[in-house]
Amino acid sequence: MNWYRPFLLLACLISLLGCTAATFVQPYDEQLLTGSEQFYRKAATIIEHSRMQSPVSRPTTEERSHPGHIANMENLYAELLIDANILLLRAMANSGQVDASGQRIQSKISQYIDSALPSNCDNSADDIRAEFSSLTVRNFIDLKCLIVIWQAQHQAAPGNVLTQADWSRRHVSLLRFIMAVQQAEIAKLRQTGR
Repeated sequence: MNWYRPFLLLACLISLLGCTAATFVQPYDEQLLTGSEQFYRKAATIIEHSRMQSPVSRPTTEERSHPGHIANMENLYAELLIDANILLLRAMANSGQVDASGQRIQSKISQYIDSALPSNCDNSADDIRAEFSSLTVRNFIDLKCLIVIWQAQHQAAPGNVLTQADWSRRHVSLLRFIMAVQQAEIAKLRQTGR
């Protein structure tokens, strides 16, 4: 008679666990996926246009009239930062859907990832990243930091002009970043079974 008790207990546990579904990751968001594609399209267009206008070798003097000079590109960096902010705000709005146990797990995963792969952000952005355990939000914070770093590198470049190789490297890093973000969103879609 007692041989069925473990099976009964197991069945009860399974039914209880089925009733309390935990949300460990931010849900799939179609707008983040399409938004990241639009961001890539705009940023890649800017990068390619800038690459074609840039010199092959580093300039020896500063020439503000050069089309690749930082002064002529401030508005493009501003546009990219606005677009990154839009994606970040969207991700932040959905971050509340991750429950407490999911946030704890993501926090541990984030600590591991941060120790293995450094963020694009400098120390001033670490406080903002620490507030969010959501990996999705942290990815979009890193995207914004990437644009800020690009702008700072452009300002520090000799003659305030980047070379064609600089722009090509930016395109590769942007492509890798957007691909990683999209793979994460698509993985969420597969998990939900849509």
